[in-house]
Parts: sequence; structure tokens; C-alpha cells
Amino acid sequence: MKYYIRKKITATFEQAIDRVKESLEIEGFGIVSEINIHEKLKEKIAGEIKAKLERVITSLHSGVESFGLI
Repeated sequence: MKYYIRKKITATFEQAIDRVKESLEIEGFGIVSEINIHEKLKEKIAGEIKAKLERVITSLHSGVESFGLI
């Protein structure tokens, strides 16, 4: 069973993150938090790692919390 949506775009990772945030705001979501997983793990283990999961963005709309994993 597939629990994600995949779409190929022509943008850098940072541009894609900005587009996601802008789209959430247009739909009435506010960004509650953003965690850079790569930086957090690098900080915790004091070294470079290759992580599949880069960011966790938490947003809020009409009292319903949602999480986006990128």
C-alpha cells in the first residue's frame, strides 16, 4: 500500500521547500515548526550522514494539526 504522493519537479530542494510553504499558506495553513533532520542528526552524532528524510514541516489549519515529511 502506498502512503505518499510522488511528483517530479524542476526546482532545487530549497526552492521546493519554499513552494511547499507558500502553497500551505495559500490554503490557510500556518507553519508551526520546521526541523532540518540532517542538521539535527549531524549535531547529535558529530559527523556527516546521508539521510533519506531531510525535513519535517508541521502546519496547522482550523485546529487540525498535520505533518509533512520531506
